[in-house]
Amino acid sequence: MNPMKCDADIYLGNTIIGEASGNWRAKSFKIDLNGRQVATISRKTGIMGRILDADSYIIEIVAGMDTAFISMIVIALDEIYHDEEK
Repeated sequence: MNPMKCDADIYLGNTIIGEASGNWRAKSFKIDLNGRQVATISRKTGIMGRILDADSYIIEIVAGMDTAFISMIVIALDEIYHDEEK
């Protein structure tokens, strides 16, 4: 549960079909399925790289990939690694 490093296997039944890996604190990671990178996720930033909203993401998905499936993975990781209210 290290927020600086997020690695999560993605399963279909009992079979690992991919993984999400990157830096969750920076909310910058990628999703690979069957050995192929299918999405990159990053924080939404504005001028000079200033973070606009901690809960907003830019999700770039390769053509032909199921956007709902990728979105569900991002939502699940957000729930696991969600920043605590201070």
